[in-house]
Amino acid sequence: MEKLNKYSSLKLTDNGKVRWRKKHLNTMSLKSGPVSCGGSCAGATKGEQGCIKKCYDRTLTKLYRNYRAVEEYNFDLLKQAKTVEQLAGVLQNTVNKWLLTVGLEDPYFRIHTGGDFYNYHYAEAWRQVIDNTPEVRFWAYTRTLNVVPILADCKNLTLYLSCDPVNKAKVYKMYMKYRHKPNIAVAWMGNELPEDFPQDRKTLICPEVTGKMRNLDQQGACSRCRACIDRPLKSGEIRHVRFPIHR
Repeated sequence: MEKLNKYSSLKLTDNGKVRWRKKHLNTMSLKSGPVSCGGSCAGATKGEQGCIKKCYDRTLTKLYRNYRAVEEYNFDLLKQAKTVEQLAGVLQNTVNKWLLTVGLEDPYFRIHTGGDFYNYHYAEAWRQVIDNTPEVRFWAYTRTLNVVPILADCKNLTLYLSCDPVNKAKVYKMYMKYRHKPNIAVAWMGNELPEDFPQDRKTLICPEVTGKMRNLDQQGACSRCRACIDRPLKSGEIRHVRFPIHR
């Protein structure tokens, strides 16, 4: 692993679901799994109904060695950073290089198709980069609830609180604090909504997971749907979303 320097940047991936076009490379991943096991998922949930048992990203890393290597490279690079400024430098380099490559035609960037915000410093670094790059629309899903206050005021970030039966009480509590933010909503991971799920907004079932909107060879389903990104309700609020269990 090379030492961190001012030119360091993360490796991006061409995810078939989130890309706007081939070779869009508009997302990045970190090693998934609990922090205690060497992963970046500080809010990972355990048990039969938790995310660890059902994690699709961990399935991908088992199937694709190169993808696993990219996640590990990115996480190792970030862990070399000792300050928020160094972290922000790596992340800003990553986004800037991406913009130079793809231009401003499709400025949509998914944070973490694998992994999560693993600590305060990392979340603060992303906040700085998001605020410094207003021409890009970012979106992310997180179980690391203690970073929500850091990211909540980013106007060009859509942030979903990832929820399952294990962490739902904590997610609901955090959401109630920020429900007035139109860019924050709840993403339920499960085949049925619980009776106590928030009813303040409409809930959309992800059309890609259900097969109603398929990924095309040239374009991912997220870029066609965009409900989780920048197609809000008439109220200006983003919808809650439900992702049926898939691996």
